Amino acid sequence: SEWGFWELLIPQVMRGSGLMFCMVPANVLALGRLQPDILKDASGLYNLLRNLGGALGLAVLNTQLSERTAFHYQRLAEKVSAGRAVAEGWLAGLAERYSALVPNDPELAALKTLSNFVRREASVLAFADCFLIVAVIYVLALLATPMLSKPANVDAIEEP
Repeated sequence: SEWGFWELLIPQVMRGSGLMFCMVPANVLALGRLQPDILKDASGLYNLLRNLGGALGLAVLNTQLSERTAFHYQRLAEKVSAGRAVAEGWLAGLAERYSALVPNDPELAALKTLSNFVRREASVLAFADCFLIVAVIYVLALLATPMLSKPANVDAIEEP
């Protein structure tokens, strides 16, 4: 939860450059066997379906993120529930620190801080789950790559 710009820069650069190296071969595989007279229409349809697939993938991933956040929040909240000595001690210490800042109800402020802390950690765990899902999809795609073959007539297409 404390990662900043510099910790994410290299992974994002690697992801972005890797994605660009995948786009051209995917386009060649999808459109390489087509005759030039239908290539424009096929390219438009291909881009439409690629964008639609991306939107559906993001929707599924966002749904998983929401569901996994709720799941992890529930699991973490069980561990910091009332009656647990660690949670009670943490809340008491936090309420004591908040007593000068929030004189009306330091216990409520401490409870809200604990809830926000648990929500933040649940979000971190949910993002880790989603990154794992995406990584598994990429590994499966990588394993499927040897099954692909170069279109036979890619080199035979002449310029108009």
